[in-house]
Amino acid sequence: MMIGAWGLCRQQAIMMENITTSPLPPFNSPQIQELCSSNFSDHSSAYNIILEAENYANQQSQEDIMFARVAGFLLLEFHSRSHIFGHLPCTSLVRRVTSQSSSKNQHDVVFHVGKLYCDSFICLFRTFDATTSSYSPPYSHPSCSSFNTLEEMIKDTMEATAMDYQTLGRKALARDGCQCLVTGLLDLGALDGCAELRAMAKCKGKAGVQIEAAHILNASTIQCIDPTLPTGEDSVVQTQHAADTMAILESFGFSEFTKAFKQSGGIHQVWNLLSLQHDINYNFGKLDMWFESTDQLGHYELVIDEPHKSFIHGLQRTPDDGAPIIVNFPSYGAEVPPPSPGLLALHATCARVAHMSGAAEFFYQLEEDIEDSMQVDVEEYASPCFHGSSVHTLSNMLSSFEIND
Repeated sequence: MMIGAWGLCRQQAIMMENITTSPLPPFNSPQIQELCSSNFSDHSSAYNIILEAENYANQQSQEDIMFARVAGFLLLEFHSRSHIFGHLPCTSLVRRVTSQSSSKNQHDVVFHVGKLYCDSFICLFRTFDATTSSYSPPYSHPSCSSFNTLEEMIKDTMEATAMDYQTLGRKALARDGCQCLVTGLLDLGALDGCAELRAMAKCKGKAGVQIEAAHILNASTIQCIDPTLPTGEDSVVQTQHAADTMAILESFGFSEFTKAFKQSGGIHQVWNLLSLQHDINYNFGKLDMWFESTDQLGHYELVIDEPHKSFIHGLQRTPDDGAPIIVNFPSYGAEVPPPSPGLLALHATCARVAHMSGAAEFFYQLEEDIEDSMQVDVEEYASPCFHGSSVHTLSNMLSSFEIND
């Protein structure tokens, strides 16, 4: 199979979206009227409860404003994406908001729900600097063979049966044409191992870059439920948090993902991996970049939060052209499927909610606070389960952070 089969459908401009923190839409806005006109009257009732909680928080607590907005914007995003997710995510969120509102202060219920989803759902798709695992690039292994043709290298890669990150990362990279899915820049490690790729790079006049196998759903938390990990007192809290996040996914109807992730190495399935160069991987992991599905199967529109557009190397764009970059995510048959459309949609949902609610800014501030306040042992710092304890640290520090209206 020639590399052209994976060719990216790039246009000359990138879709920029400057999503700013804002209040929830008022109940009489067109967006909410559409929600009210749906067949699910309890959805509009739940939104009204959330809206009242946000108004109450404006008088009481800055942090609760964010929690209310997380709950409200997440409900609206799930509703608008019901053609992708179905109605269960909305129903689950509505049930959490309304089931306890009669017996408890309904504002506190909303704040608790927003905090829960911020801590145990949005964080699943967000990478934190102190928890980023030091994985090697897929083709960096010193024993990597040399090949004359790309076809030989891909065939050898696809024949591997191991389920570790390195092996599956190589498969994902081969599936993606040994290049960054967004810019098309070729992987340095693959160039070293394939004469045909080196000739192609020379012909195009482009240098290679380090390509990383990026997880759509963050690996750090989920690895804490890997049955092969050692047990101990410190791992109990981490494992419990990982289990809680899986319960959230299952309540939204994504049990096919949780079943796979609970298996040893399941988080490294190729449908949870994207081949991205480092700067794009970084922005994707921070929820500052995401992919929106289009009407064409396997084609996605790249969206970057406006303030981060200048930090991306290799993007082709012209300032006066408003057309988006459309990326084609390839497949290599049933054995090496493309990135999961469902996970990409969840990542996009979390990214939008994070920016609209103020959680995106909140996470950056929290990283700075953690860096200032925590002294981490070198071995613990490198542990994939460190994320479990750090997320609880995030939760404990919520009350110290204030966001602007």
